[in-house]
Amino acid sequence: MRLQTYLNEEWIKLYPNKPKFEVLENPSTREITKLIGRNGEGRFIADRQDKILWLWDSEKGIHQTVYNALEIIGRVIFGEVKMINGKWTMYSSYDMESIMKSRTYEEVIDMMKKFYWLKKYIDIDYYIENKIKEWYRRWDYKPI
Repeated sequence: MRLQTYLNEEWIKLYPNKPKFEVLENPSTREITKLIGRNGEGRFIADRQDKILWLWDSEKGIHQTVYNALEIIGRVIFGEVKMINGKWTMYSSYDMESIMKSRTYEEVIDMMKKFYWLKKYIDIDYYIENKIKEWYRRWDYKPI
């Protein structure tokens, strides 16, 4: 609850005319559904060092605002989730897309392995199987 209060206070300081919003830490499937069920999409920050997933409704706030409010110091990825095949699923990550431009497929997969703990909360296999593999296949990409 202290995290919620802190985020609300920081949010009001940054955007005084915006409403407060809830950020969940390591949420259950039920909590995710309750939080973003109506909108259908959420945003998250995953900290691989401390194995913490912060998740919120995508209509409420942006990654940088939450990142700044939490004062995170660690290896994180920003991403987005939505319901796919009955599971809350990572479907987008501009961090990973940026990394893919400068790394080999094997390096990207190795990096994603460090985030496999996320499977406890959201499905990341969809992103690996569909987005990462598709990107390398489509562009036959070889990093510089």
